[in-house]
Amino acid sequence: MALDDTNAPNDRVPPCDVKAECCILASILEDDAIFVEVSTDLREEHFYSPQNAVIYAAMSEIAAKAERITLPAIRDILFDTGRLEKAGGDKYLDYELFISTPAVLDPYREVERVVELYRLRQMQYAAKKFLSQSYITPMEDIPGLVTQFEKDMSDWTKDVGGGEAVDLRDAILDYAKEYQKQLELNKRLETEGKSTTEMPTGIKRLDDILGGLHRGNVTVVAGRPGMGKSAFGMKLAQSVAGKLNYEGKLMASAFVSLEMPRKELVMRLACESARVSISKYRKTNFDQQEVGRFFVALNDLSKLPIQIIDRVASMQDIRSTIRRAKLRYDRDGMELAVVVIDYLQLIAAKQGKSQTRENVVQEISRGLKLMAQAENVCIVLLAQLNRDCEQAKDKRPQLHNLRESGSIEQDADEVLFLLRKEYYWPDEDDVKGMCEIIVSKQRNGPTGSALAAFRAFCTRFDDLETDQEDGEGSDYFESLDKWNDIPRGSRKKR
Repeated sequence: MALDDTNAPNDRVPPCDVKAECCILASILEDDAIFVEVSTDLREEHFYSPQNAVIYAAMSEIAAKAERITLPAIRDILFDTGRLEKAGGDKYLDYELFISTPAVLDPYREVERVVELYRLRQMQYAAKKFLSQSYITPMEDIPGLVTQFEKDMSDWTKDVGGGEAVDLRDAILDYAKEYQKQLELNKRLETEGKSTTEMPTGIKRLDDILGGLHRGNVTVVAGRPGMGKSAFGMKLAQSVAGKLNYEGKLMASAFVSLEMPRKELVMRLACESARVSISKYRKTNFDQQEVGRFFVALNDLSKLPIQIIDRVASMQDIRSTIRRAKLRYDRDGMELAVVVIDYLQLIAAKQGKSQTRENVVQEISRGLKLMAQAENVCIVLLAQLNRDCEQAKDKRPQLHNLRESGSIEQDADEVLFLLRKEYYWPDEDDVKGMCEIIVSKQRNGPTGSALAAFRAFCTRFDDLETDQEDGEGSDYFESLDKWNDIPRGSRKKR
């Protein structure tokens, strides 16, 4: 609820920053893509200046029509609706706002300031209203006055976004209703012979351990170079994209690449999907059948609701692009469910003179966890391991091998390690074409391991139980026993 502070009981100017408001509007006029970023937190009532509030409302109306936010478009909509004078007229729009106000590189910082000042005004007005009424309220009406004050402060607290208190009974009832719907849907899916995992990984044994991916979670997938982290991240994005969630909405994914440009990502996705060699692609050495499969794969991939996001560097960039992706899918009636970030150590952050890289990684890790909860998405965070794990005889990674910060382990809900023994022991036939996915941490479940088929020539992960290429996948447990038996150093080739 917005409280009205226009009749403040004294002549002092309430907390505000009209210059910051103008900078936000000027930034949107310079690049209207910024509106998508700021509109998730900024509303018309947050503006102190009536002119700025009217102009921002006009911007919102233009954006709702999926049209470009330009100065002529704003002037037209204000003129047509009789609000041009209320917005300060042409002089304010053309000169004071557009020409004399500089656009800022980081408008989100200004948004935070404008919103915080609005909240402070709301709190001040609620307190002043209560104080004024307390002098004239009869004794019998005091309980009602206190109740109203509590309500006003409660409404303000909700807008602050600092959390919401709820009775355990209500929380249990809400959870029971939601879980009952899930049970009913699972029963129907089982009857139809379909998987009951809402957000599958594409690896059945891994789904048995994790129960699939989960919204609000940060799932870290770590490994040494050459283990297939990027390929596994793409596998997770593809496994969820295009499937229906429990509410019947189409789920979408986003792949944030700090390492590879989108052209290389598309190439790898197509080679993986078509099962054709990346090396052959680079040499343009496809035969006619492979060319056909490659272009069929491109066509099939184009139908998947996956956004490829590159040219990002910082947490601010990532947060902005994810919000834009989420808004876009929301408008299309879909849900952004999974965000894959490749990879943690490439995310840039401001580092003060007294900060170590570990402190910076800690801030990034915590920021991603908060973003996963705020946007209600599963963030799959790819990460590098340090070289220490390669000193072990079996090369198996441990949690302390996560590079640069223990906060990654602390903030993550699940930590998965990828281990391809073929990389270390290429002469051992029993490990060829396989990758172990080690669930080393799971906040709400067991740990364990799952084997997956891995095709290095096209960087493709497959379910080992169902993958029948080259006759593999027929006996999972026998393969797992053989896997755990390597290295021995004395095993003969088959």
